[in-house]
Amino acid sequence: MKKFYISILTLIIISCNSSGSLNINSLIENGDLEELIKRKKEYVDTMNNMQIELNEINDGISFLDENEKLTLVSNYEIKEQVFNSYIEAQANLKTRKNVLILPEFQGTLEQIFVYEGQNVRKVNY
Repeated sequence: MKKFYISILTLIIISCNSSGSLNINSLIENGDLEELIKRKKEYVDTMNNMQIELNEINDGISFLDENEKLTLVSNYEIKEQVFNSYIEAQANLKTRKNVLILPEFQGTLEQIFVYEGQNVRKVNY
């Protein structure tokens, strides 16, 4: 008789688990979009309810816990002053064309007739 009750109980437990509904993979294989949307809505509602309860629990903990870390706030007097900032940077520059300037005659270069940043071009004489 004891075995009979155990087998009936086992059968009830198995039927309860399988009677709930199909698992997600079988719903996808069967193409049951309506059931998937229904399940998604149920899960989202459950998650929202759990999030609300979790927020209430966290609020209760922060209210009751004396060791809760509080945000440290400090203040200081602001004075008007000049703010100087600069940036030092190093770079490697690449030119489109390398130019080597050599003198036609030997001697000392006394004057350059172009200024920095001026556009120059090659002139053929």
